[in-house]
Amino acid sequence: MMAQRYCYSVTTGTSWSREAYPRYERQVREAMKNGQLIDGAPNFSKIFNDIIYNYNHSNYYNDSIFAPLQHEEWINMFKRRAVKFSQFYIEDNQSIGQLESYFKGDNIPDAAYDSLFFWTQNMYHRNINDIFLYEKLLDIIQPYYEKKQDIEHLIFCYMCSGLYNYQCARMGDKESSLRSETFYHKIINLGDNFSKFKDPINHYYFISAYANLAILHTQAGNLSLSESVELTNDVRKLFAKPEAKEIFAKDSILSAYADWAFDVFRLRGIATFISHKLSNPWLRTELYDAYKAFKDEHNNNFTNLKNRYYAKLQYDDLLIEAYMGHISWDEAYKRLDKELKADKELHPQRGKVPSIKINYLNNVAETTISIVENTSMSKEQKGAIIKDLLEKVLKLISQYEHSRYPFEKGMILANMASKEEILQYLDSKERRELLFRLIVLEQPTTFVHVSMVAELAKELASHMVDKMPSFFVGMPNLTSPDKVQQKKDSLVDFIYQAAIYHDLGKISMPTVVNNCIRRLTDHEYSILSLHPEKSRPFFAIDPSLYSYQDIALGHHKWYDGDGYPYNFKNRRSPYFPAICLVTICDCLDAATENIGRNYHQPKPFDEVLEEFVAEAGSRYHPDIISFIQNNKDVQEAMRQIVDVGRYDHYYKMYKTYMVE
Repeated sequence: MMAQRYCYSVTTGTSWSREAYPRYERQVREAMKNGQLIDGAPNFSKIFNDIIYNYNHSNYYNDSIFAPLQHEEWINMFKRRAVKFSQFYIEDNQSIGQLESYFKGDNIPDAAYDSLFFWTQNMYHRNINDIFLYEKLLDIIQPYYEKKQDIEHLIFCYMCSGLYNYQCARMGDKESSLRSETFYHKIINLGDNFSKFKDPINHYYFISAYANLAILHTQAGNLSLSESVELTNDVRKLFAKPEAKEIFAKDSILSAYADWAFDVFRLRGIATFISHKLSNPWLRTELYDAYKAFKDEHNNNFTNLKNRYYAKLQYDDLLIEAYMGHISWDEAYKRLDKELKADKELHPQRGKVPSIKINYLNNVAETTISIVENTSMSKEQKGAIIKDLLEKVLKLISQYEHSRYPFEKGMILANMASKEEILQYLDSKERRELLFRLIVLEQPTTFVHVSMVAELAKELASHMVDKMPSFFVGMPNLTSPDKVQQKKDSLVDFIYQAAIYHDLGKISMPTVVNNCIRRLTDHEYSILSLHPEKSRPFFAIDPSLYSYQDIALGHHKWYDGDGYPYNFKNRRSPYFPAICLVTICDCLDAATENIGRNYHQPKPFDEVLEEFVAEAGSRYHPDIISFIQNNKDVQEAMRQIVDVGRYDHYYKMYKTYMVE
């Protein structure tokens, strides 16, 4: 039985509390209007309204990339997008800078922290998913409330900190996983105060903390299932106290949310047991009995459930019942296949955005693979089903708006690309095509960047093979200048493909990569710096991809060995010449970029070349820089690609991969 890897946060505290938040917000706004909250504090409303406006409109412009437009109008749209993103970048940096400067001053009134708290919370409940901006804001307000031991405000701070740390952990920051768990536990440790919370919204955060620990962190393996069972029993006892019952009696949404949280654990507990391949008979029986009790309460009918359970329960039920031996795996698949064909959410009309939530889609795929793998079908039959499923999932993901589910899409795609249960049925060509599609689907602006880098690398490598073949001598199977020229086509193609794959590691960190509307925080930069290392699992999916790995690992290393990742020694790599060449092309495209990722002032080609010359021998390979300097035809060809050629190249990529 394979381990399922659910990519979606079970609850962040927004999906339910958002229903109750407007009532709470009105009360706070009324207090602010009457001067009870912000007396003596600046009004941060314009700053945050501008940040929220820019965030939402940047998503609108990103979705416009996929609009069905003709060449000229699409290019004009991209130019407008570049201008707007440049404007957003300047405005957001100014807004954030104003906040930071204010709170670095002396004699900050208490009301200023309360005002900043209000706007941070407001942004959170409006689903502005800029987790690193939350981190920056919480760095201001959380220490203040901790010093005051103000649990009323700290509960939200800890809730938000738990969320952003968990997302950071899924992007490669391993220490963030423990921090996330710790923040949720801090909320749970305040359980004795549950009935004394003054702010009613804090009751929702408490339940969210429980759900994230018992389900999300347990599924991730940070908590054992036994610990989660114990936690669940403790929270049930807390909610059974008369004073807690009184609170639930006054708030029907809160009561429904609490019931939902316990129900989700009943549903996901046994699924987690199965996916973790545990063997404790007593625990399995207890978890299945809890699951069976839920089914009995609903007459074994999942179709009429009104609440959100973060899974297509009818599919999970087949997996669970087959695992428990109550039906055969073949019977489970027979029923599953019937369900899949009848599920309208999995068959949207052409051109329509899928109605199925993307975490449900991931759940269906994981469950289907588990059931198929355990049937008595032949390997050929299983392979045909799994490949058809993969195609269905990729096609559905391509139909979502680009701004919707950015984090979840990246995690699901990265998961599928490294899942042996899928890869075993794909040949080398299909595995390479899968990686290519991942870049197109998840990171369209990164895709046009890597394809631009590939075009530049192809052009430069071709000229260097003709005029300076000795540069490549020493690479695998290239023992002499003559051998280099004999193998020109395969060498140039290798460099082109390596450039296409050089940013694969960015697939699992979209919230950082897609940040074009404000300056990167130090934490964001540290996570972004992980992307060369994060490419390793992708290159491991097929032996034919392994030779490209050094270029991905080394494209942020300097000629003299500086740069990142620290533990990769680029100068010892047999592909060192190719690494240096792709690095220069990568930097050239990034510096001259003027329409795709325009969060900086683009530079003219000649200015970039001057910078290359100044840093030749330290950052850049001096022989490559000298070659470009001394060959005007090479300069003109590369200038053409990054100048007017960029527009045609972008549109070609758009028509070929993003629309059709």
